Amino acid sequence: MLTRLTTFIFLMMICFLQVIQCQVGPTIYTPANNDTVNPGSTIPITFGYQNLGTGAVAVNISLWQDSAATQKIQDVTTNYQLPPNNSSGTHVDFTTNATYNWNVPHGMNFSFYLTVTEITEAELGNYTLQSFPIMLHPSAAWAVLPNLILVLSLALAVLTYQV
Repeated sequence: MLTRLTTFIFLMMICFLQVIQCQVGPTIYTPANNDTVNPGSTIPITFGYQNLGTGAVAVNISLWQDSAATQKIQDVTTNYQLPPNNSSGTHVDFTTNATYNWNVPHGMNFSFYLTVTEITEAELGNYTLQSFPIMLHPSAAWAVLPNLILVLSLALAVLTYQV
């Protein structure tokens, strides 16, 4: 009987530890998944992150070539400090929202992925949680604009030369 009880408790502990490892990272609210961004514009990146206990919180925001977030294009920001979390008092929020204003770089003529990684140094330990990547793509007008300007310039030159 003691062996079955011990085995049951051991299996329950393993299941509990697996649940702990499945912690989800920040949620990106804006921009939306599959959204169009215009190079040169300022886009607010609004995200919600978890309150993992009293301590310092920072985020890294990165751009990736693939949806698995293995081939980094560039960091939008690193170690962006957020207000410290609070785990005391009568009202404790489980999540907190924050916004980072991002200047979209020029020269990105392909779809890319954005992630937010939360880095928390809490009393219970240090945690690094990454959001699910969201896909963004530059405006198609920006991709064809240089070609359009070239064609219009050539047409103007031809018309001017013929007269």
